[in-house]
Amino acid sequence: MKTRPSILLITCWVLLLNGCLSEPEIRTALEEVPIDTASSTPVSIITNTPSPTPEKECWEPDWQMVWANGHELRAIGEGPQDVFWFLSDSSLDRMSIKNEIYKFIEFSGILHCDNCRDIVNGTLAISTSGEAWIGLSTGLLIVDKDGAWRQIDIDEVLPFADKSLGLRVLLSDANGNIWVSNSNSICYFNGTDWNCHQIDGLQEKITIAGVEHEKTAEIISAVSGQANQVWFGTKYGRVILFNGNDYDVYNLSELTDFNSYIGSLAFDEKTGTLWALNTSGGSKDTIGVFRRSSDGNWKTFRRDLFSSRPDQESFGQILKSIAVTHDGTVWLGMERGLALVYYNGVEWKTLDGESLPVKLSYYSKPKLPNIDGCNLPDDYIVDIFAAENGNLIVGNQIFGFMYKKAEK
Repeated sequence: MKTRPSILLITCWVLLLNGCLSEPEIRTALEEVPIDTASSTPVSIITNTPSPTPEKECWEPDWQMVWANGHELRAIGEGPQDVFWFLSDSSLDRMSIKNEIYKFIEFSGILHCDNCRDIVNGTLAISTSGEAWIGLSTGLLIVDKDGAWRQIDIDEVLPFADKSLGLRVLLSDANGNIWVSNSNSICYFNGTDWNCHQIDGLQEKITIAGVEHEKTAEIISAVSGQANQVWFGTKYGRVILFNGNDYDVYNLSELTDFNSYIGSLAFDEKTGTLWALNTSGGSKDTIGVFRRSSDGNWKTFRRDLFSSRPDQESFGQILKSIAVTHDGTVWLGMERGLALVYYNGVEWKTLDGESLPVKLSYYSKPKLPNIDGCNLPDDYIVDIFAAENGNLIVGNQIFGFMYKKAEK
């Protein structure tokens, strides 16, 4: 029988943690936009509050879980010196492994909001200096490790933004730049200046009730690639590459229907492979996962591969988040059904190691101790995060964490 450590140490341990297409390429025009980097909002200091005690913890040789407090998790981030950040609809939790500190900051005390989920839009990036950058419907909230915070209005970050959308994307790239995006605009902060561009090639013509409408393929996801590369995903099946100087747009509509939303991206640095996830609802025979190899070829995986029920793919956003761990394993989280699957370089498998597609079972149950609730709390994966030490953290909608140790 295992000896159970304190809840704080448990929480700390948790966080130590098919076809091909040649690339259609559109070179985009760049429009430099000058911007004032100074914010008129004064810096304020707030006191961190100890986080609530987790309601339940359980583990087995490969997996461990901790969850609690009923908040809705939005995103996971990692800072320097083993500091992890967890963004929920009402708070920002910060875990310092080195100092064994687990605290959280309530947004109601900063933003003075009764329903903060309408303001905090779920985007999170951690800078190389350890600041948490949080996207708001009105702009940016920046919180440092000591609790100092400041707000920046959206006009100061994206001068040509569609203000009704708020900030849709945040990313800290491998070179320490902070990227923000809204609609078809992209800006990055290099520590001193903002550099902003609007991206061409993102217009899509859609016919509704016999009337043609022009829609913008809004940017909704981002990931850092090799060297100076940054990749972006959009609505309507576009993938954008920033190569350090220029922006290229790849239109994946030849691989799937125009309604694909590239809502989650992952990059394998060892192989130079980009993984793109279609997070929109749709029919089961559309494409769910795209893979771009380093030679520029695309491979696709149909959505019905991940369906464990014949009618499951006909409604809702099923595919949610994708990540690649250091060993090259690709992890995919879903809204319901199988919930969590992985790709070992040859085939997709369930959490229990059964090959996909699975036609008979609705849920994938991990082999955990027989304790009520030790499987994923509600089978709703919000974010999958590959930590720097090679471990995997799976974030559940109910504020919880599922952690997998890196294999030695």
